[in-house]
Amino acid sequence: MVKFSLKTLAEDVLTLEINTIVKANMSACKMPSSRREALWSIAGDYHLQLVEYGCREPVCWAGAGLMAFLELYDRANRGIEKTELELNQFHLNEAQKIALREKATMLQRIKVQSEQLVSVFNELARAKGLDLNVEEQRLLLEKRADEAQLKPPLLYDIESVAWNNDLTRAQIQRQTQDLELDAVQLSLLRKIWEIGTERILLQTVIHVDGDVTTRVTESFLIDCDPNLLHIHQEGITTSVQFWSNLVKTIREVAASFFNRGQRLFP
Repeated sequence: MVKFSLKTLAEDVLTLEINTIVKANMSACKMPSSRREALWSIAGDYHLQLVEYGCREPVCWAGAGLMAFLELYDRANRGIEKTELELNQFHLNEAQKIALREKATMLQRIKVQSEQLVSVFNELARAKGLDLNVEEQRLLLEKRADEAQLKPPLLYDIESVAWNNDLTRAQIQRQTQDLELDAVQLSLLRKIWEIGTERILLQTVIHVDGDVTTRVTESFLIDCDPNLLHIHQEGITTSVQFWSNLVKTIREVAASFFNRGQRLFP
């Protein structure tokens, strides 16, 4: 059963993040109701982005579970190392350097978010009474790269289906048991799915203590679009208004619980 707590909700609203993303086209689709399908979509986006960057090979785990995201983490990490070497070349002009830095940033996103999803699968495994050794996972990943014909053991382990998602697309579509994620894990999955591999041009982070941080992509500074600035500002205004109302609601609910407790235990 998905867990929920007022404490978790309160912690989640301490920071507000507004992203302005440029996308070539819109699918107008919401995140799939199936968590397994959402993970498959994320893994597919990461796979295609790494293929475009030329750092996806070898492909050993084509699913969307523990080992698949561990492999995506590894390939992104290798891509970062290669990109950093390219950045040290002296013949690059400023535009080429900016493009490489944006590539490194995207690879870092794939690396970090893949690692976060690996942690989620490990949490799900521990909830089922399993204690998976991270070092053994990495050794298995390396072994798969050397033995291309090796069948992934987790793929055919019926017991692992309850917490893992290293399945073929056909198996996911036939699987009636969805992953049981708590509120924090589901929030993480939703954010990762929504951002995907899109280019974030503007980002503003607002903390409850009043600190505000705005990040701007280098390429946007070269070709600044005032319309995007206006859209971003509108997003900030709308989000802050919603945030304020949400915090007010949480405060009222908390006060209601406190008052009810006083009546029950005077």
